[in-house]
Amino acid sequence: MDKYLNCGKFVLYFLILAVLLIAGCLPSNKNIVPVKEISGNKLTPKAKSTFYYLKYQTLVNEGKNKKALQALQNAIKFDPDPKLFMDQIYYHLQNNNIDHAQKAIKKALNKYPEHKHLNLAKVRLLLSRDKYDEAMLNLENLIQEDKPDPEFKRLMAKLYLKRNKFAKALDLLKSIPDKKHTAETHYLMANAYSSLDNQKNAIHHLKTATQKDPSFIQAWVELAYQHEMKKDYVAAKEAYKQILKRGEENPKILIRLVDINLKLNNPEKAMQIVKQGPENQEFLLEACGLFLQNNFFQQSKTLLNKIQKEKKSSKALLYRAIIAHQENNDVSKALEYLDLIDKNSKLYKRSLILKCRLLYAQNEKEKASELAKKGQELFPEMEEFWLLKSEYYAQEEQYDKALQILKKGLEFNDNNTNLLFQLGVMESQLNNTEKSINYMEKVINIDSEHAKALNFLGYTLTEETKNLDRAKILIEKALELDPENGYYLDSLAWMYYKSDNYEKAWNIINKALEKVDSDPIIWEHYGDIASELGKKEQSIKGYKKALDLESENSQEVRKKIDKLQ
Repeated sequence: MDKYLNCGKFVLYFLILAVLLIAGCLPSNKNIVPVKEISGNKLTPKAKSTFYYLKYQTLVNEGKNKKALQALQNAIKFDPDPKLFMDQIYYHLQNNNIDHAQKAIKKALNKYPEHKHLNLAKVRLLLSRDKYDEAMLNLENLIQEDKPDPEFKRLMAKLYLKRNKFAKALDLLKSIPDKKHTAETHYLMANAYSSLDNQKNAIHHLKTATQKDPSFIQAWVELAYQHEMKKDYVAAKEAYKQILKRGEENPKILIRLVDINLKLNNPEKAMQIVKQGPENQEFLLEACGLFLQNNFFQQSKTLLNKIQKEKKSSKALLYRAIIAHQENNDVSKALEYLDLIDKNSKLYKRSLILKCRLLYAQNEKEKASELAKKGQELFPEMEEFWLLKSEYYAQEEQYDKALQILKKGLEFNDNNTNLLFQLGVMESQLNNTEKSINYMEKVINIDSEHAKALNFLGYTLTEETKNLDRAKILIEKALELDPENGYYLDSLAWMYYKSDNYEKAWNIINKALEKVDSDPIIWEHYGDIASELGKKEQSIKGYKKALDLESENSQEVRKKIDKLQ
């Protein structure tokens, strides 16, 4: 308000008066003397405006909102400055008077149609009322002006990002001159690039955002996430450390650091980080779950022992069961822990699933089947019980019943990709190739990143020598999602074999065997590819390995060996 404080000795008098009022140096029961009573008509309009503005501030501090608003309106009457309009708008918003705020903005913009902050206030008010189209229309008009303000463009870019118009958002942000690129500009550009699957540029702009504003926590969090997506855990760890360095004590950040250190095979460091966190049950159990996922059972037990009253915690009991089974192979002890989980617990359904699997592992298939049936009745929305029951019938070679169970499960889990995928697998086993392909197509239509379905369909098309170009696209997409998967590499090698590109097939099948060397089908493929390349010894080696691993195609494999010898 500096511009109001330069109106001579009368203004100075009222400033002193207002300061005394605010400081409580004048009797609180005396009202502020009206301007005309103090100075007659000698004050300038700006001086009167200043008096009423200071009166407004005093009354707000005293909680006299109605009188405060009247004082502010008087200040605007004598000097309708945009800053006073902004105070009026802010006052209405603070008091949740949205309609009054809207009227104040309209009145202010009639007088100052090009004022930046008034226009931003209008747009933000529209957004708060979910009027996105109207907000975008207003911003588009502002952006089309000569030399539009970068802040308008940044806000418009946010709306584009919200509406999934990533390319538009990026183009708009790029149109902002480099010298006016703020940390937020780079952060928004990173979001756009990330959504357009350009991780490299996303990381570049996030780094720039954090360099421009090292306290930009949200940018650090996104940078850490992007590094994790790239599986660059060292860089992700450094980003999370920067967040902690800046005083962010969110336990979620500590959990991310625990997870990353475990992925880097550093359980000791992970335990040190856990000690920095809160010693409450929720945090310790979340950390314990991460140690379990990475098979660090001793550390998991240490954390469970820290939790008081763990017998009342269903999650702790579930973790105890997992440790008993996976570390000690003590199925009976695992089942004991699972039996203690309360039926009203959210984890009860998970305990039933694990009990089913443990009973199957003990070859108690009848008990497992009955428990799966109970699970279907209690939790029909849980796909696992339908899959388990179907698996039981499939093992008993009752394929019709297995198919019926999966189809019944779909009635409760409409368009469930795992049930549809299993139906496709089962139809394939029954040599119903067309039905299998149809199910896999359904899965991909629902989830275009279902790696197993992509690979399965690609391999099926390869085997049928149908549309090898599409088979290649499907398998390569599966590999993009899971590049270390030996089975997907085998599918790609087999596709090149069927395309008569034996050299390429040979290179890839060797990579597949580096990942998976215990599958007879992959070894048979290895033998077939080697045979086409005249590599007799490697071919025989592949076929013999397939036989050693009890290939279901053993008779055909022996014929291939005989032919070579």
